[in-house]
Amino acid sequence: MTRGVRGRIALAALLGLAGVPVALWRLTLQGQAMARIFTGDAFDAIVGMLVLIAGLVLLRAALQYIRDEVANTTAADMKRRVRALLYEHVLRLGAGHFDQRRSGDAALALVDAFRRSQVAMGADFLDSIQGLATLTAFGQSRRRGDELAERARHLYRSTMWVLAVNIGTGGITLLSISAGAALALGWGAIRVEAGELPLSTLLVVLLLGVEVFRPLRDLVQMFHGSMLAVAATRGMYQLLDAVPEVQSPAQPVAAQLLRPEVRFENVSFGYQGGRRRAVNNCSFELQPGRTLAVVGPSGAGKSTLVNLLMRFVDPQQGRILLDGHDLRDLSFDLLRSQIAVVAQDTYLFYGTVADNLRVAKPDASPAELQAVCRTANAHDFVAALPRGYDTIIGERGVRLSGGQRQRLAIARALLKDAPILVLDEALSSVDVENEAVIHEALARLQRGRTTLVIAHRLTSVAGADRIIVLERGEVVEEGTPQELISRRNGTYARLMAAQHADSQNGVGLQPRASAENGVELPDAPEPPLTATQAREENQLPSGRVWRRLLRLVRPWWWEVSLVFALGPLHALAQVALGVVSAILVARVFVRADLTVWLWTLAILVPLTAVLRWLDSWISHDLAYRLLAELRIHLYRLLDPLAPAYLVRRRTGDLVSALLGDVELIELFYAQVRSCAK
Repeated sequence: MTRGVRGRIALAALLGLAGVPVALWRLTLQGQAMARIFTGDAFDAIVGMLVLIAGLVLLRAALQYIRDEVANTTAADMKRRVRALLYEHVLRLGAGHFDQRRSGDAALALVDAFRRSQVAMGADFLDSIQGLATLTAFGQSRRRGDELAERARHLYRSTMWVLAVNIGTGGITLLSISAGAALALGWGAIRVEAGELPLSTLLVVLLLGVEVFRPLRDLVQMFHGSMLAVAATRGMYQLLDAVPEVQSPAQPVAAQLLRPEVRFENVSFGYQGGRRRAVNNCSFELQPGRTLAVVGPSGAGKSTLVNLLMRFVDPQQGRILLDGHDLRDLSFDLLRSQIAVVAQDTYLFYGTVADNLRVAKPDASPAELQAVCRTANAHDFVAALPRGYDTIIGERGVRLSGGQRQRLAIARALLKDAPILVLDEALSSVDVENEAVIHEALARLQRGRTTLVIAHRLTSVAGADRIIVLERGEVVEEGTPQELISRRNGTYARLMAAQHADSQNGVGLQPRASAENGVELPDAPEPPLTATQAREENQLPSGRVWRRLLRLVRPWWWEVSLVFALGPLHALAQVALGVVSAILVARVFVRADLTVWLWTLAILVPLTAVLRWLDSWISHDLAYRLLAELRIHLYRLLDPLAPAYLVRRRTGDLVSALLGDVELIELFYAQVRSCAK
């Protein structure tokens, strides 16, 4: 993973190491210069030494600047590489890998790679936000909010137990560093007073005390940072270590033009490694230019046939042929260029109508877009949108009706112009009013194409050339519509009779509120906000932001007061420690009694460490408590706003607010605790 940047990593390390002897040399010279001043040497005698010290200061600063630039550039490059690597691996894993997994886990692994407990918490928040409209409809949004609140507070408590060890270790390390420096200074002062050590050496010890122990302090910080990094990368490597179940062949068949003829030969497939059988010993043929319909009850395995044809999954037995070639011998690009899909759940991206259509053909001209929309009976409603083809339609096209989304999906398939067409329950989610319009568009789309129709509504496949009937993953009947309906005791005839009875009784006829030109958009003067526009629109003055940040922690005013008090106290203790050290050296120089100042030094060292520990502990406790409460508060704010508010916001922006922006506030309270620090 670090190939190509290892040289820069080594350079950053070498620059950091080069700064150490420079700093030690500078401090040694500084101590010697101070000793010469104390002993009465003229200023002219040490000018050269002072110039050299200034040069070493500039050299150290230059080395640190170059090291930081190299390190930050390398870190940014590695971040870009890791995300690109994860994205490419996700593409290789394919859609089949994520069908059995929550999208929240994968999304957070790709974006932030939280630790295990935080991954679970973040995935639950993402699931809840995406399903907030459903939770509200069933009256369960408050109950889910209470469950998330309990989990968030539990996560806060468990996090603080982990931090207790880390902060305790840091406090012990700081105490050891301070005690070591103080011990060296005190023992050196006693030896100078006894005439066993020159004053210049004591001054060098005083100046080097902190610098000598700096690597230990940095090592502890880096150790804890590395522990967090290791924990954070577990989820990422779990994703990277996942082996794609379906892979493009290393040496694919070199075929440019394929005859659109598909044949399933004794194909069997089951999910969960074959334990849950979805398709069993299926054999049928899809002939060029003909329409084959696959029907059957829910759970019969109809959509699994589409996944097999698209090679989202591979059969565990049997094979699928395209123009006589096993699909496993064809490259992904070649195979999927031959197939256009119109699915039941049409996915439209957050963007304009034109952007969504150009998914099929990125270089399509406006004239081509209008032509396919006219064929798909979509041009009229698109033209009536506030900005026509440049109208932003929201995430998943939520600002359009189901029929409008489906017509855009048909237009997108027309734009791809593939020889094989797959209609996967393309009419199941539209109302009766739109069904005739979409059916007409689908008929135009099917002209001259080899078509596989997956349908639950049997009336929608009456025009198919042949029909196969699936039941429990097996082909139980096959024939023309007339042949199948004539078999009065057959499965197809039984399904047809049941659906006819349901339609007579009104079962399954669910009226939908939709209109040709949409419901929401005609009255909307502006398209949904982008993330940038939302920030600009809601930008608050800095003074108001500060007041609101402080208002967030009002319930824990005592803890905030302690944080603001402990910060200056710790800073004063550090200053006092330096002053006492300087006074101790001065007392040595005038040969005065050292007892009081040695005891003062002995008291200040542990006091400074304790104040630092308390400051870190309480500030982190406040920060993580606030993090939990903010997530709870934001969810409860979204609850009454959904679903109308979500129409104008992308899920990613909301997740960023819940998981990313909230953590930035946590960092503010944890690290920027007082002006005195």
